[in-house]
Amino acid sequence: MSSSTMTSSSLQANLNPLFERLEGLQMILVTSKMSGSAKPLLKLYNKRLDTSTKDSLFNNSLCSTFASENDEAKRLNIGANKTIISFFDKHIILQSASQKFLTTFIAKNGTNIQLLLDLAPQVAQVASSIKIKDTDADE
Repeated sequence: MSSSTMTSSSLQANLNPLFERLEGLQMILVTSKMSGSAKPLLKLYNKRLDTSTKDSLFNNSLCSTFASENDEAKRLNIGANKTIISFFDKHIILQSASQKFLTTFIAKNGTNIQLLLDLAPQVAQVASSIKIKDTDADE
C-alpha cells in the first residue's frame, strides 16, 4: 500500500489544469520505481474524454515499457535514458524518469512534445508529495 500526504483530489486539482494548458494531452500516469517494479500511484485523464476512450488509453504493460526499453538501450551501449518518446498512429507516449517516479503522458499526435517534456518535472514535483512504502513483501 502507498499512503499520501496529499489527498487524491488535491493532487488532481493541482494537475488537472495541465489538460487545459496543453491541447491534445489525454492522460497522465505516475508510477513508482521502487524495487524495479512500476506501481501506478496516480492516473489522470482529460475530463473531455469518454469512458471507452479512457479505457483504451491505459494498458497495464505501459508501466513496464520504460524499464524494458531502458534495459535494451543499456545492452546496446547507448546508456541509460531519462526520457523515451514513442510515436503511434493516433498517439504520442512520452515517459520521463525522475529519481523516484516514472511519469507517462499520452497525447494526440501533433501535440507539442517540448511542452510535454517541460511538464514532466512539474508533475514529478507534485507527485513527490506522495509517500511510497515498498510493499513487495505484501504481494
